[in-house]
Amino acid sequence: MRSSSQLAIAFLLLFSTGVNAANGTKEVISCENSSLPELGDLSSDFVLSDQSCMKINLGTQDPGNTLFFKVDTDFEIDILLFPAVNLDVYLGGQNYRSDAVWESDSVFESFSSEGEWHWEVPSNRPTTGWYLVIDNKDHPQDGGEGGQGGQSAEVNFEAGLIDSGPYTLSDSIHRVWVDSFAVSHGPFAIDEGSFLNIHARTMEGNPDIFVMTESDFSSYSSTGSTSSRIFSADMLQVVDERVLLWKVSDIDNEELYVVIDNKEGPGGGSAGDSPAAVTVTVSISPILQPIISSESDLSEVDVSQEIQFSALESPNKSNQIDDSSFRWDWDGDGFDDQVGPVATKKWMVPGEYSIELSITSVDGQSSSSTATVNVSDLSSPLVDISANGPVVKSFGEVLMISGTFSDNWGVDRVEWEIDGVTVFSESNISEASSLLSVEITSDLSAGNHDLSLEVTDMAGHKSKDNVTITLIDITPPIITVLEEDISATRGSPVVLEALAIDNESSDLVYSWIFNRGSGSESSKPDAKIIHTFDEDGPQYIFLRVENEAGLIQEKQILVTVQSSSQGGGLSVFGKAAMFLLISSLVVVFGWFAYNFAVNRRMSEISLKEEERVDEENQEELPETVDMAVWAKTDLDSQYYSQKPREDVFSELDISALMEGERNDSVDNQRDGGLMSELNNLDLEDQTGSVLDTSEDRVTRGCPSCNQPFELIFPEGVKSAYTKCPSCDFEHLVENDENMN
Repeated sequence: MRSSSQLAIAFLLLFSTGVNAANGTKEVISCENSSLPELGDLSSDFVLSDQSCMKINLGTQDPGNTLFFKVDTDFEIDILLFPAVNLDVYLGGQNYRSDAVWESDSVFESFSSEGEWHWEVPSNRPTTGWYLVIDNKDHPQDGGEGGQGGQSAEVNFEAGLIDSGPYTLSDSIHRVWVDSFAVSHGPFAIDEGSFLNIHARTMEGNPDIFVMTESDFSSYSSTGSTSSRIFSADMLQVVDERVLLWKVSDIDNEELYVVIDNKEGPGGGSAGDSPAAVTVTVSISPILQPIISSESDLSEVDVSQEIQFSALESPNKSNQIDDSSFRWDWDGDGFDDQVGPVATKKWMVPGEYSIELSITSVDGQSSSSTATVNVSDLSSPLVDISANGPVVKSFGEVLMISGTFSDNWGVDRVEWEIDGVTVFSESNISEASSLLSVEITSDLSAGNHDLSLEVTDMAGHKSKDNVTITLIDITPPIITVLEEDISATRGSPVVLEALAIDNESSDLVYSWIFNRGSGSESSKPDAKIIHTFDEDGPQYIFLRVENEAGLIQEKQILVTVQSSSQGGGLSVFGKAAMFLLISSLVVVFGWFAYNFAVNRRMSEISLKEEERVDEENQEELPETVDMAVWAKTDLDSQYYSQKPREDVFSELDISALMEGERNDSVDNQRDGGLMSELNNLDLEDQTGSVLDTSEDRVTRGCPSCNQPFELIFPEGVKSAYTKCPSCDFEHLVENDENMN
């Protein structure tokens, strides 16, 4: 620890021996004229004769430099230290025994035997030269203090400059008067676990040396009590040289003091009854313990999360580690990846990673520690649908919208959903965006819908962003299955039925508008209505259909209204009235003619009837059908309306009437109406003649199934509605004589 320079002592003895040694006289050389070498690498043994002195040039020293001195003498001498500027005071025979002249901490008078001390150049002085004087003289100005000479002294002397180590806190001589104390060093910080080294060497007295915390020292300095101290670090009654190596513990992070106590001490300690001069060297052996710390939980680190690591909790109160001596190895390859007490690192892939922190102290010692970092994907993806405002689309348009996303590790799958139903998905994502392009169809209803983009990362974490899309209907309903030109009969109810299609609306509102623009304008709701036209001639009606979006479609229909006497034939009620009138006339006429005709023509009619029956049996005729009358208006080729028909006529069996029998086997009779009454009438008049009842037989083909059938028209009936016996198709049959 010490590089020492030994003093080469060259001095001139200012005394003469005479030419004849037998005389025994000496010549003494005055110290004032001595030229001595500067501080060197040599030690010297010499004899210092009585009433002589030697001055040693210590050279120019900077404040804070520390020198060591070793002296071994067999006779009392004075050891004096002067700055170069004050040496002349001593050499001039002036009073030099003053703190203003000499350096009192390094002055030892009447010293004999062996001793060592260290002296630190005062920090309150500029760089200057220094001299050490070894004195064996009686000086008039010393007042009898110190050594006075009287005989020669054999002296062994060494001196040199101390090269203090990096952990030397203090190293110097301390003067402590009776019943007093001095602080060797403090306050100073030290890490627990470090070793405190105290090396004490006394030149005078036998003081005690204590180690105290700052709170202990506060109590000691105010009360003088030594009860508060670290007992395990006591050095009691240092008489010559003592060394203490104490491991620092239980100091609660307080700073410490090393105290030189020259009071009456505790049991076994110093009496403190004489001045003390002791050199105390305080140094440490600091602990090397690299500590890895982080504010993040290293057991749960997210992928790509930047973690800050710190080595600042490592013990370093003694500045044993430079900032450049902290080295981080992230991958265990033995190479430094980062340098400094603070470092940052992030991992891009999940896994368990071992990191190492190595340190090297300023004196070349090294140590290391490791920590384990568990990296997992803890974060969900970030998702954003690129929509700056409301998204409005109409049916038939293409919705095109994009979304961006990111993840700290990687994206596994993206899904676009409308109202929770997936409409597009993709995996093996290489881009950080996704584009949705979908046609808006009638599968969706008009109004607001929830559009979402859900992203799933490689760890299964999901995130979703939502926007509202508004679907609007811009197309009105389409009216189908309705002719634009229909016919109707005045006074006859007509069924009007329409159908409209709108794929975007489930609820359509129908209205039929009559006499639009006139004072008698009216409307009827519903898709199917029954209406009676009261006026002849062409009329326009309007069908109005409105969908849920308020869009309207209208269709104009021309209705040709005819009276019952015009081309379309009698109405249902007209035909019924006509039928009743004819039936009544037949009944009345038959009643009066019955007696007249029945006797006169009985034989003739019977003969003719038998001949006709025989002909009918021989000839196979088409099936005879009932005749019915009703009103009909076609609204479309596939849609028509009908009124229930009323059977008004039945075939009359004339031969049965002539024989006074009822014909109960009339095939097409459906009720017991007027024709049943006619069958029961006695058509024979008073003269015994029979009423000549005329009839028309018409053969027609069905317009629906083309099958032939025969229809019997009573006299005076020109047309009638009937039902085909083969397919039940109801239609109008005209009694055209030219066709018989």
